[in-house]
Parts: sequence; C-alpha cells; structure tokens
Amino acid sequence: MVIQRIQTLYIILGIILMIAFFFVPFGYEKLVDESTAALSLTPLKAIDMLGFIIPTAVSILLLFLAIFMYKAMPTQRLFVILAAIIAVAEAVMVVYLLVSGSTDTDPVVKSTTVWGGGGLLLIGALIVEIMAVRGINHDRKLLNSYNRLR
Repeated sequence: MVIQRIQTLYIILGIILMIAFFFVPFGYEKLVDESTAALSLTPLKAIDMLGFIIPTAVSILLLFLAIFMYKAMPTQRLFVILAAIIAVAEAVMVVYLLVSGSTDTDPVVKSTTVWGGGGLLLIGALIVEIMAVRGINHDRKLLNSYNRLR
C-alpha cells in the first residue's frame, strides 16, 4: 500500500502563499496634503520592510526543509508548526500596522492606512500549514497501525 503524501502539496502551497505575501500589498498608506489637496497611496509590501523580510524568509526556509523531512515525521511536523507560528506572528504585525497607522512630521499631511488584502495570504498559508500538520499526524497514525500489525 502506498501512503499518500498530501501534506507535501500543502507545504508547497504554503511556500507559494508566503512568497506571494512578499509582493502583494497588505495595505496602503494614504497621505492627504491639506494645503494642496494632493492624495497619494503608497503600497505597504512585506518586501519593503525588514521586519517582514526576515520572518517570511525563515518561514519559507522551514517549509522548504520540511518537504525533504518526510522520513523524520516529528521533525517535519515541528518545522511546519514553527512556520505556522511565524505566520500568526506576521498576521498580528500586519493588523498592528494597519490599525496603528503611521505619523508624519508635517502637521498639514494627514496619514491613514487602508486594507490591501495581502494579509489574507498569511491566513491562507496558516490554514494550509494546519492541514499539512493534520496530514503528517494522519501518516504517523497510519504507520503506527501498520507497525502494530507486524
């Protein structure tokens, strides 16, 4: 009997979602200059912020290594869980940045942040990583049951 490794597909999908998070804006900074009534939207991307580059890169690396850890299921599970924890931390950082906004030194310029949708990629990555952990747990239970039959 062949054990299906659906969690590998989930991990690959998690990597794709985390890479997409680098480039898709999770918000926009809306600047309104009251003296000239000029409006500008600046995209907030993870690739532009060091606080997002490092955890996202670590998460992608952990997920990539987890693909090749199929023979060491506890280690594979640990790597995926660590990547999921990082995704949760990044989602909290995205919410904080969107809620807190930014301040401008010029009192004439009003700054607000607007939702961009890229944060949903983190939620999708988290869901896929949870599904991968469930797949790994299923395989462990299946292998244990086969070992009991021997």
